[in-house]
Amino acid sequence: MRFKCISKAWNTTTQDPNIIRSHYARSQVRPSALHESTDLWLQLDYFFNYEDMTICSNHCNGFVCLYSYKDSQFYLFNVTTREIKVFPTYVNEELRITPNFSCPFDKLVLGFDQVTENFKLLLLFTRDDMFEAKILTLGVTNSTWRKIDLFKYRSISCDDFDDECIYLNGVVYLGWEHYMVYFDFADEEFGYVLPPPQT
Repeated sequence: MRFKCISKAWNTTTQDPNIIRSHYARSQVRPSALHESTDLWLQLDYFFNYEDMTICSNHCNGFVCLYSYKDSQFYLFNVTTREIKVFPTYVNEELRITPNFSCPFDKLVLGFDQVTENFKLLLLFTRDDMFEAKILTLGVTNSTWRKIDLFKYRSISCDDFDDECIYLNGVVYLGWEHYMVYFDFADEEFGYVLPPPQT
């Protein structure tokens, strides 16, 4: 962030995708690269009021989604640079907000497609007792929510997911009833992680 203020040329250089990828790759080898929710709240506390903002997604590649109760808006927050960007209106259209602040959202998962190098939002929710999932590619013109075929997962509800999930190398891992389930952001498909034998 200090380098961006030196000159226009330095500002442009720091926004180069290759520089950003290199910086991110180097930062991953440091012990501080793993962010827990508590650590994120400590970093956000300086900028936001707890009553106005809440974290509403997992942490992914230095980014996290925020929701503002004050203006009913979702944001993408860069934990490293402290930059915050508002999501386009169409992002909000599919997200259900309820007055229950302990669990105000459908499950929103942030991921990175390593093939297209785009961030994506995975939305898991239950409507009329039917479990559904949709995905949205961020940073793409005219992007819309796409429905994911969940025919073989119809017996599972969104409530069966654990609150925590882990994103790693283009895949997010979620606890789902008695299974570990993964979602690949490149293929946009779910799969099961088989448990060890004799468990």
